[in-house]
Amino acid sequence: MAYLFRVYSDQSNGFNDRFEFKPASAIFGPAPGMTLEAQLIIALSGKLIAPHNPYIFWTISLHLALQLAHKRQAAGEINIRIAFLDVKASRTPAGGLLQFESVASFAARLGLALKKDRDGTPRGLAEFVTMNSVVMKGDSRTASFDALISNGLYKLYPSIEQAAGMRSGSGFNLELRLLQQLYYDPGRKWSLSRTKIALAAKIASAFVAKDASTCKVANQVLGFFLSLQTRDMDDQKALRAWLKTNTKPEVIDLTEASGIEIINITHDSKFDISNPEMDTFRSTSAILKGRTILDSVLGMCTTVPEREIRAEVELWHRQRGENYAAHRASRPLRGQRGFRRGARVFPDHARHPREFPVRKPRTEVYKQRRERRY
Repeated sequence: MAYLFRVYSDQSNGFNDRFEFKPASAIFGPAPGMTLEAQLIIALSGKLIAPHNPYIFWTISLHLALQLAHKRQAAGEINIRIAFLDVKASRTPAGGLLQFESVASFAARLGLALKKDRDGTPRGLAEFVTMNSVVMKGDSRTASFDALISNGLYKLYPSIEQAAGMRSGSGFNLELRLLQQLYYDPGRKWSLSRTKIALAAKIASAFVAKDASTCKVANQVLGFFLSLQTRDMDDQKALRAWLKTNTKPEVIDLTEASGIEIINITHDSKFDISNPEMDTFRSTSAILKGRTILDSVLGMCTTVPEREIRAEVELWHRQRGENYAAHRASRPLRGQRGFRRGARVFPDHARHPREFPVRKPRTEVYKQRRERRY
């Protein structure tokens, strides 16, 4: 099954309830005389004032969702929340199926060229757009961003707090790329202890379901938080051992009261994005599948040693310094040959400083002028 995240606040366009979303066009009507292409450009620019915006944006990446929440927080937006959408179970207000498309493919279909990362990958592959109104059902949940932080997000992942430093423009993408580079480095081991699993469960409990009787920790949400770092076989072994004493077999109701089957076993390949985060989530969620997490885990010890937090922060700044130095080395300074505002690629000779002739003292110049005059 597919899951998506949406970051929104009181300043977001359209109607945004905890479990229902409507695009601005559903409230104020379509924009007169504006094409879908023009409206998409406005929507992707991040402008808050777009009363006829027909789009609602989602992302399949929790890393990206957290960075977008930081960006909204830096902009001074109020009541920032993150929605966790169970795509297969959720519906339109009329009960119809929801239609999603990746932003990259949707923009290409409209003839718009999106910016690309350094490796040539178009941006927007991890983001999805819909023009439907959304009623969240099934395992869908919503969390306050402040609750995620107070529950220990920065203690479990200190680098995520450090990545909040750059929140817009190219800096936003640089920090997100560095975060993913650090956490998914195959040569670096992130040990997963029982304490860290319990802390991840506490953070995941910030995502609250509409039905109060539902278990407080959704295993799918826990799977995403455990997948914010690469996990090896030892981590998977530790997770299985933790599940034996802190979960019970999941009881699945195959039908609603009406008798209509609510489990859709069909596979939708458009959500099969291959990146380290999603690959880690698929392997982690396979371990969590079929288990119900006991509410008692919220009373477990979740204290992470300060030395581990400091060590990761130091690692972050060291890696960031190396990346920044490499980034600057590929760009000429102002005043050097090859400098052009907004340019990305420069010849090798543009990276070396120019040599200027030494200027003569002003008094010597005046003396030479007087000698020539007479």
